[in-house]
Amino acid sequence: MKIRQRLAFRFTIISGFLTGVILVFVYFVTQSFIKADFIARLNQQAELETLLFTRQVSELTLDQINTFGLVQPAVVIYRDNEVILSRGRKEVSKEWLSVLHKKKEFSIDEDEFSTVGMVHFINGKEHFVFVTAQDVYGQRKLSFELEAIVIGWLISLVLAYYAGLFFARKSLQPVTHVVNEVNKISVENLSHRVPFTKPGGAMEKPDEIDELILTFNDLLKRLEASFLTQKRFVQNASHELKTPLTAIMAEVELTLTRARTAEEYQRTLYVVMQEAEKLELTTHGLLVLTRLEENSEKSERGVIELPSLIEEIVTSFRARFPLREITLKLSDQVIVINGNLLLITMAIQNILDNALKYSSTKVEVELSKNNTESIIEVNDYGIGIPAMDMDKIKTPLIRATNVGTIAGSGLGLALVDRIVKVHSGFLKIESEEGKGTRCKIIIPLIPEEE
Repeated sequence: MKIRQRLAFRFTIISGFLTGVILVFVYFVTQSFIKADFIARLNQQAELETLLFTRQVSELTLDQINTFGLVQPAVVIYRDNEVILSRGRKEVSKEWLSVLHKKKEFSIDEDEFSTVGMVHFINGKEHFVFVTAQDVYGQRKLSFELEAIVIGWLISLVLAYYAGLFFARKSLQPVTHVVNEVNKISVENLSHRVPFTKPGGAMEKPDEIDELILTFNDLLKRLEASFLTQKRFVQNASHELKTPLTAIMAEVELTLTRARTAEEYQRTLYVVMQEAEKLELTTHGLLVLTRLEENSEKSERGVIELPSLIEEIVTSFRARFPLREITLKLSDQVIVINGNLLLITMAIQNILDNALKYSSTKVEVELSKNNTESIIEVNDYGIGIPAMDMDKIKTPLIRATNVGTIAGSGLGLALVDRIVKVHSGFLKIESEEGKGTRCKIIIPLIPEEE
C-alpha cells in the first residue's frame, strides 16, 4: 500500500470516527428533545382531560382540544382509589397510584408507550389523572433520522476516502518531484541538484519538503566533493606509483640492452634503489592514511611527554643535516598529551622534514602550551606556499605549484592533518610565497588533576 493510500485510509478512519461521534450526539439530542416534547404533550393532554371531566369545555376551542397531536391516548381518572373514568385499553397499577400520591407527578415508559400522571383537586377531592399514548410521529421521525444518519455516515466515509486520496496526492506531489529529480542523478551527473518545488525556494520560509531538498542537496554536494577527491586521489596515486615503476623498468631495460661494466650495473642498482625507496614511501603513506581513516590506531594510545619527544626528533634531524641550523625552544612547563607515539612522531617528523626540504636557511622549532592545548610550531624561511594552493595543500598527493623539481609525494601534510584530527586537534598553516611557512600542530593536553 502506497503512502497516499495509507494517508487516505487513516484520514477516513479519523474523519469517520469524528463524524460518527457528532451524528450519534445529534441523534441522542434529537431523541431527548422528542421525548421531552412528547411528555410535555401528555401532561397537557392530562390537563385537558381534567377540564373535560369537570365539564369546562366551554372555555376551550376545538383547535385547542386537537392541538397536542396524540394518537388515541388512553385516559384513566381515579378518585378514592376507584376508576371514575376510563377511555382506551390501558391498565394502571396500584404502584403507580402510590408513587403519584407521594410525588404529585409521574411518568414512565413501557415498551413503545409512555404514561404520565398528575394530581388535581376537583371540588376539594384528589383526582389521579393518567394519560397513556404512543409517540407514533416521534418514532417515525427518529427512525427516519437514524436511517439518514447511517446512510449519510457511510457516504461520508466514501467521500472522506476519495478526498483523502486527492489531498494526499496533492501533498505528496513535492515528494514525487524530489523522487523524479533524484532519479536523474548518476555517477556521471553528480553536479545535478534537486530544484525547489515553488518559486523562490530557499529565499522564502522553507517548508518540510524544502528542508528535505536543502539537506539532500547538501548531501549531494558533500558526496560530489568526496567523489572528486577520491577520483583525484586515485589518479594521483596511480601517477605517483607509476612514475618510480616506469623509471625502474626503463633503467633495467636500458641496462639489459648490452653488457655493462660493474660501475654501470652499480649505477643502475642505485637508481633502482632510489625509485624503490620513493615507491616504498608513497605506499607506506597511503597505507597509514587508510588506517587513519578506519581509526585503527585509536586504541593504541598512551601518555606522551612532548618536550623529550621533540628534543629527540630535533637531535636526530641535526645529525642527518649537520650543515643546517635547527633552533629549538622548549617550555619549562610539563606538557603531556594522550596519543599514539608512532603517529605523533611521524607528524612532527613530516613537518620538520618539509621545513628543511623547502628552505635553505634556518628552521625554528618551538613547543608551548595554553590552558588546554599543546602547541608545536615549526617555522621556515623557504619558498612558501602560493595563496591559491592553501585550500588544497592538505589533500593527499596534492603539492604546491611552486615546488619545481624538489622531490616529494604530496602525502606529508595530508598525513599530519589526519593524525592531528585523530588526536582531536588541528593543523594550522600560515604561509607567504617566497618568505616561508609557519606550521602549528595543536593537540589537547591531558587535564591536570586538582
